[in-house]
Amino acid sequence: MPNITKKVKSFGINAQIIESQTQVIHENIKNARLEMLDKPSPRFFECSASRWKEHLGPNDDYSMNYRSLKEVKKWITKDEVVRVGNKLSPSKKKGIEDEINNEIKKALSFAKNSPMPDREDLFSNVFCGNKV
Repeated sequence: MPNITKKVKSFGINAQIIESQTQVIHENIKNARLEMLDKPSPRFFECSASRWKEHLGPNDDYSMNYRSLKEVKKWITKDEVVRVGNKLSPSKKKGIEDEINNEIKKALSFAKNSPMPDREDLFSNVFCGNKV
């Protein structure tokens, strides 16, 4: 995995890697802001995160031999959604989950019942940057 922080530091910029947990990120950013009020200077934070499901579909990365089960389990235990969700009361958590599931059902229904787009729309709203 590339270390962007190392490159940023080479330009003399205060840079650090932060464990990607919302509370830790918040504390680091808050402290940097307070320091910057006294001495303005650029700051850079590299926050690592990982998905533990495939890009498309319901499969796990490890079942597709993309990553090891050990690596995926490491990120599952750090899952912010689960961690924050466990702080909610069971009724509040269920209410949020029900709302999300209803939104997903509506989106799926809309997609399944929508006509295929016109051929002319194939490239509309598509960004294509300069090729290197």
